[in-house]
Amino acid sequence: MKNNAVLRAIGLILVIVGAASCAQKRLTRPSTGGNPTTANKAAACSDCSADSLAAVRNIAALGLDCSFSPVSMQRAFRCQGRLGDYPLPVDIFIPPGLSTSQPLAIAYHLHGWWQAAADSPFVGVNGDYGSFLAATQLNLILVIPESQGKNATYASALGTPDQLNRFLTQIEATLASAGIANDANTPKLLSAHSGAYVELGLIGTWAAAGLIPRLQSLKGTALLDSAYGYRSGLVSLMDVMCHGSKVTYMLTYNPNDGSTAKRDTNRRIAGELRGSHPCAGANVLELPDSGTLHVEFPRRHLSDFFNQTLR
Repeated sequence: MKNNAVLRAIGLILVIVGAASCAQKRLTRPSTGGNPTTANKAAACSDCSADSLAAVRNIAALGLDCSFSPVSMQRAFRCQGRLGDYPLPVDIFIPPGLSTSQPLAIAYHLHGWWQAAADSPFVGVNGDYGSFLAATQLNLILVIPESQGKNATYASALGTPDQLNRFLTQIEATLASAGIANDANTPKLLSAHSGAYVELGLIGTWAAAGLIPRLQSLKGTALLDSAYGYRSGLVSLMDVMCHGSKVTYMLTYNPNDGSTAKRDTNRRIAGELRGSHPCAGANVLELPDSGTLHVEFPRRHLSDFFNQTLR
């Protein structure tokens, strides 16, 4: 009997010790990359500016996931989350050398069709937007709303001037809440890859009609192997940009990939921009590029567009 009592006591001690050990493991177990804890939502960077680190911590505190890594002076922070009533995640890239005391600009990029997981515009060297941004060393925020299918989300969620205005307001309010001050005069840039020219054409029509107040400070537009069909709104974007300062309109495309419609549309738009839509100080860049594959155009040309517009 005495031995049984001793064994029961030893067993109870082992249970208590085991429970404490499990509890300790639960407390210290690191979160997975796909589901970071609140404390983990901002990636580390040893050489980034203090303003950049503070802005990213503030964005993470708003509920976005800024844990994507690695981050360095060669790759910007990427913060991802749902904002306002936009139904899919929005990706906000913060430059590693951000200075909140200096003038900054905001670039909105519309990616191409995304019909399968394997076709994600954010994977591999061709989707490394953090590197594209960091390479410029500009005080520039890059915003990319995600869209599924044949840019179906852009069509449904940014399909009216009211929807676009709410989206832009939410993005810029989020930046302001994170300590990144911006207003109606903050320079804006717009770019579209592949089939996203359809949405960009709508934006041009609305903005030219004065329906998108936050784009009245637009300084740059880029079509990256895009415009498979003519949209007058793509030309109207030059009217929006003609506000007295240097502006850039870049059209870069592969003229030899078999898409004669795309080639001819880009040539037509470039001709109209140079002719019937003159703008003092406008920099119209028509850059045929037969050596770049369709999926490579953002990697090859987006940084250059940013530099051409803002330097």
